[in-house]
Amino acid sequence: MDKAIYRYCLTLFMLFCGGGTSVLHAADARISDLKTEVVQGQIVVSAVMSGEFREETWTDLHNGIPKDTYYYIVLMQKRRNWFDEELHAVTVHYAVRFDLLKKIYQVVTTFDGHQSEAIYHRFEEMKTAVSSITRIPLAPDDVLAASRRRYVRVKMQMQTTRLPLYLDHLLFFIPFLELDTEWSRSEDLPHK
Repeated sequence: MDKAIYRYCLTLFMLFCGGGTSVLHAADARISDLKTEVVQGQIVVSAVMSGEFREETWTDLHNGIPKDTYYYIVLMQKRRNWFDEELHAVTVHYAVRFDLLKKIYQVVTTFDGHQSEAIYHRFEEMKTAVSSITRIPLAPDDVLAASRRRYVRVKMQMQTTRLPLYLDHLLFFIPFLELDTEWSRSEDLPHK
């Protein structure tokens, strides 16, 4: 068998079996500083992704490959002798692109059907912006009136927007995540 075909088959086998997934997860990346508060009748959530992104992630970005970052925020209700129930969920999406000609970072934030764009001239500013969420409205505070305990979970994922050479069509069933944190859980929310 030709060596190139052998390597190709071995690579596909590793992807199917999940052998390459440990490379995709940064061991020290996690959600920290998870804070919940009630502001103007809304439960709002803030969190920071602590840990470092892989160097390849930023190299890809600087080579013109866009990155998508998603923060999943879920309001949960504890239940006895059964799984906890999901009451409400929102997603914050950061689409990050590096303009090779202007040497600027474009970050489009999508939340609740609305988009906003920010331009960053320095790498560290952009990195700080996509590494956190600040006061994201999750649900009205009247959900705290019930006697059951409620809490918030947050997770962050980063992925490549497009794979090179149309691999996204060929390997559509394999998730290509650059970063995938564990779920972080807040303390129980106080009753209203």
